[in-house]
Amino acid sequence: METVNLISDIKKLSSNSVSIWGIQVSKNNFNVENLFNILSKKEQAKANNLKNKNQAQVSILARGGLRVLLGAYEDCNPKNINFSTTNDGKPFLENSKTSFNISHSSDWIILAFCKDHSLGVDLEEIRDVNFLSISTRFFSLEEQNFVKNSSNPKRVFFDLWSRKEAIIKANGKRLLQEIVKTNIPIIENEIPEKFVVGKWFVYKVEAGSCYSAALAIDAEVNNQPCYDFGSLKWQS
Repeated sequence: METVNLISDIKKLSSNSVSIWGIQVSKNNFNVENLFNILSKKEQAKANNLKNKNQAQVSILARGGLRVLLGAYEDCNPKNINFSTTNDGKPFLENSKTSFNISHSSDWIILAFCKDHSLGVDLEEIRDVNFLSISTRFFSLEEQNFVKNSSNPKRVFFDLWSRKEAIIKANGKRLLQEIVKTNIPIIENEIPEKFVVGKWFVYKVEAGSCYSAALAIDAEVNNQPCYDFGSLKWQS
């Protein structure tokens, strides 16, 4: 990931790229209190009502980081940002060309931003789950066989899942209503790093050996720079 030190150094969004920011939860304790202070009363209450301390910290970092970065992209005070939501609960900004999406898994939060397009992003830790049972319920027969016959079935399962969820989030739909209908192409026994499903261009996002991440957007983009939120000195 690239480092950005100052708000003034953040590059403006363009219509042919997506900016992705990573927040490592365990290394951003120093940011939690100050980010809490820029949240809305509703966001603060949500975080305070979470009994699990880690979940509360994730909530503050995700929503606070989103406010900081939208403040930079929209050139406004992060505290003054008002979110609207679609009928299915996807947040957006009224009268803005900036789109955004967030995902969290284990120790990482990722936030994706673009201009003029709809997008969705998903991050999944490669963790122990009953992936064969889950794939039987939610994957096509081709996808199920691809998982079963893979030399690394757990990795393949999460690579498929992250791409499915990115598409569904980009579409602003609810996961369990759509995942069975969302199929991922398998070409020459591999998941392409870039492919198209309907109107969505889907890209692999590099996330290391312990995570799988994907981006879906309704336009072809040239690049996806990734930045480390922890290096950003965002407070004035």
